[in-house]
Amino acid sequence: MFALIRGLTARPARGNLGRRLEHREAPALYELTEAVAARVKTRPVNDIYLTAGPVVAVTEQGSTWEKFNDRGRRCLILGLSALKCLNHSELAAILAHEYGHFSNRDTAGGSLAYQVNTSMQEMAVGLAGAGQLNPVWLFLRVYHRIYLRITLGASRLQELLADRYAALAYGGASLSNGLTNIIRESVVFQVQANHEIGQALQEKRAPHNLWQLPPLAVDDLNKLEDAVKHILNRPTNAYDTHPSPAQRIAAVDQIAEPNDIDADTAPAEDLVPELTVLQKELTADISQKVLAHSRWGRPLALTGVRTGGLPVLQRALLRCCPVAVPQSVRGCSDAQGGSRDRNPEPVQRAG
Repeated sequence: MFALIRGLTARPARGNLGRRLEHREAPALYELTEAVAARVKTRPVNDIYLTAGPVVAVTEQGSTWEKFNDRGRRCLILGLSALKCLNHSELAAILAHEYGHFSNRDTAGGSLAYQVNTSMQEMAVGLAGAGQLNPVWLFLRVYHRIYLRITLGASRLQELLADRYAALAYGGASLSNGLTNIIRESVVFQVQANHEIGQALQEKRAPHNLWQLPPLAVDDLNKLEDAVKHILNRPTNAYDTHPSPAQRIAAVDQIAEPNDIDADTAPAEDLVPELTVLQKELTADISQKVLAHSRWGRPLALTGVRTGGLPVLQRALLRCCPVAVPQSVRGCSDAQGGSRDRNPEPVQRAG
């Protein structure tokens, strides 16, 4: 009975969105978000938050009534690594995808689904102690998997609908290229950040700017390309929050390119004038948090590229760097596959 009560009263924790970027710090970036919103015919984001990885995601703050009546405060979560790997057109297409989530009110109902999922997880944890033959626990386990299949199936449909907004506004090619670049950068950033932080701990120094590190060796690049191909070509899983990249790219390729907009290949980094200062600020913040969360006696060196579990230092890095919040967050892609059988909270990241 206690487990049931605890599950019903469980509340999801609110996450940290990242470092808030003021309008005066990046007026061109805010202007781009406003231009994309106008093209998609919706209202622009109110705030932009910076984080570490190649993330582009949105969330909505406010009460349930405000969200369902389109009066919530719209927030964009933007990774510095995304700015590094995208051009203006690709970023605009991905922003159009995010605005598609707002237009479809995907961010309004996500917190409710997450609340139900959190309650079921809390019940399961409490009931598991009574033994795995407990009939209530067995029922909840089966019901939870059915619930995930239904809700995550709906999530994948929402992603395809948001992709359609982006392709109609800026073309399928810009979205496909942006998605591919984000997936590649997610793999590269994981390896480079893990290696640099490991070296810094070993040499007892502060990490260098995580976004201006030397290029990887040829052998590592070849391994990375294999990992990227694996992510791009993998099939969609029933517990994925997003359709596979191959499925998404095939879907947008069928949409005619708009003829009223020209490609802009300028790097997205140009949209933030003091980007180097911000990179150093986030590097220092990451360094402090990794040191504070260290639980090992000696740093671990990079031993190879993995498409599955991450090295210890990288897991600590991801824990310390807010890339999304577990409440109504919608992102363009989940570069590592988006499987929710291990972590079914509805957080979706743009890789």
